[in-house]
Amino acid sequence: MGRSLNYDAARRLLTDTFALAEIDFAATKAIDVPASVQEATAQLFTSKSQSPRETLIGCTIARILDADIDIRAAYASLGEAAFNGRSLDETVINPFLSDKTVPCSKGPYLAMFRRSVRFDESTAAGVRDQKTYQAMLQFITELEIANATTATQYLRYLLYAFVQLRDAATITLHRIKRLSVEQYDGL
Repeated sequence: MGRSLNYDAARRLLTDTFALAEIDFAATKAIDVPASVQEATAQLFTSKSQSPRETLIGCTIARILDADIDIRAAYASLGEAAFNGRSLDETVINPFLSDKTVPCSKGPYLAMFRRSVRFDESTAAGVRDQKTYQAMLQFITELEIANATTATQYLRYLLYAFVQLRDAATITLHRIKRLSVEQYDGL
């Protein structure tokens, strides 16, 4: 059951859009998206819960690649319009984020969305971080009404936030030319 996605196309889309997000970051200007998407993204990236934001990458890619997919049904067992979000994450998204040195979990479907859940209010009762989950649902609602071009802009904006996260987590080390005796003692 469920719809299959072309993982090579997903990988290309992710690679190309991430490159644009990096250009946006270098220019210190994210692309323009509606305020509701900006607010949802801000909540997703100020939270310590990684799973919702990582899961959204897969939902967004699925929406772009197949407009008939039910992005709220990220488990193939949830019907004909569902997709396998965990497989997409393990095959494409998580390896990509790791390769780009973006801080990420080992798998959002293992960490937060373990069972065959729908991304809707029925799942909210089992989620600890309600505020972040509601932001995720807000983002998904915007995705559902978006065409492929708009959804690609949302992906670019989302990836821009991941680039910011990566930059904030990067610690630059400087080579020390000479240490004093006191500094050697401290080491």
